[in-house]
Amino acid sequence: MKILFSGNSKKITTICFFLAYLSTICFAEIISFGTHFRNLQNGFETMDVTFSVPDGFDLIAVPQKGTELNIKFAIRPKPKPSSITSTKPLKSRASLSDEHTEVRHCIFLDTGTTEQSFNREFIIFMLNCTSLIAGREIILADFAPVAKTEVNKICKADIGYICYVTNPHSRFTNGYSQMMIEFYGKQGVGIVLRATVSNTTKALTSKTGAFTKAKTSFSF
Repeated sequence: MKILFSGNSKKITTICFFLAYLSTICFAEIISFGTHFRNLQNGFETMDVTFSVPDGFDLIAVPQKGTELNIKFAIRPKPKPSSITSTKPLKSRASLSDEHTEVRHCIFLDTGTTEQSFNREFIIFMLNCTSLIAGREIILADFAPVAKTEVNKICKADIGYICYVTNPHSRFTNGYSQMMIEFYGKQGVGIVLRATVSNTTKALTSKTGAFTKAKTSFSF
């Protein structure tokens, strides 16, 4: 049976298609909906956070095109010296430190939270943001809170959470199969997201891996 749309039906259909299209081009903005956190909008805006390159890392350039979130600062573990034999120099794949691993940082400005609202808005933002770059819904039970003493030691933040994501599926994590994602927030300043992405679990779980070694990469 051939169905013909009436004038009203056509209008409704057109609106539905428009809303569907609008949601695809504005999806990255959903992460800040209902909270007082957002990306820095221009080069003149600043946030009171200091980034540094820990020992054993190199600062790298990360292309922004195609990522859901604006990457502010990224580092990569330096390769270990190549193996050498008595006959000729050989570069061993096993000699590389945390091969195919990056530690990426994104920052989000606090535009008006209060002491009462900060933790709630922080969690809302964290869950929406992680679900976006994981490619699936991530809930609070997937995260582990970081102890206040540890949070202060790591980066002088007020609050911190951490989550291990396997097989993330997004443009942000394209090319990587593992992600350790951390969120640290300071009321009145903002949030720093630190994502260690890799193709090896050792880089994320070992005491000598990139995730552990990069703990001093920034501070409020």
